[in-house]
Amino acid sequence: MLDDDDNRPAISGPASAGSIVTLVLNIIVPGLGTIVGGHAPLGVAQLALFLAGIPILLLLGLHGGWAIGLPPVAIAVALALGVRRIGAHQAAATAAAAGSPGGADRWGPFVRLTGVLLARSVLFYGLNTFIPLYWIGVFHQPPGAAGIALATLLIAGAAGTLLGGRLAARFSRRTVVVVAVTLSVPLLALLVAMPAPLPANAVLVPLALVMYAPSSILVVMGQEYLPTRVGTASGVTLGLAVSVGGMVTPALGFVADTAGLRAALALLVLVPVVATALAFSLPRTGREAVDG
Repeated sequence: MLDDDDNRPAISGPASAGSIVTLVLNIIVPGLGTIVGGHAPLGVAQLALFLAGIPILLLLGLHGGWAIGLPPVAIAVALALGVRRIGAHQAAATAAAAGSPGGADRWGPFVRLTGVLLARSVLFYGLNTFIPLYWIGVFHQPPGAAGIALATLLIAGAAGTLLGGRLAARFSRRTVVVVAVTLSVPLLALLVAMPAPLPANAVLVPLALVMYAPSSILVVMGQEYLPTRVGTASGVTLGLAVSVGGMVTPALGFVADTAGLRAALALLVLVPVVATALAFSLPRTGREAVDG
């Protein structure tokens, strides 16, 4: 979790998806969204929707999938009822951003940061796609066990989002990103080497923690590298960088069809290797230098 001063620019970004959930939480329980902070509410919201969807689908089957759409409708209603509060929040965030240290845009570090985000996006989509298939095709587990593996990844990932924010409040953002991205390399290699589903499930927990920990931190750093183009930074870090992962997944599917699921998962190990090299090249943001 970032402190209040560091958190405001991230929330004020035009495309900052986490801020929407923060606002909804604040509308429902004043102050709750601020306590959770940053993009953590988005991860918690995704986890809550996932956990709510499991019993719905088990009870009603695929025909009951429409019920999963009820939480977004509830969020829309909460937003509609809190329009005035959203306006006040936006005005306060804009004033805070105007009074914060700015500086020149640093496109070189931002491009490298985008590379880290692209690599993480490929890893995210790759694991979400192939973990269930890997459990079924390689470990010969039933679909229920594959679902548990994916749930483990998502639940630990939500915890990792919160953990990353906490660590960023104590250490520099760059340090948290570098350590998390670097640790994902041996953990992913260890996952591929696991001979059975039980130890593989155990490896999924720390892997998800380090994979999700830098999520909100990277978005904040992107906005700090481009202090005069926060909208552009938000659009790239929350839009383009995330979408590319889904575009690359079919290529991994081709590898899985031709060389096997284990080969496709092993190929993913190269992704955080590239991300690690890029992360080490990132400088401290201007705001971190001012804050000390």
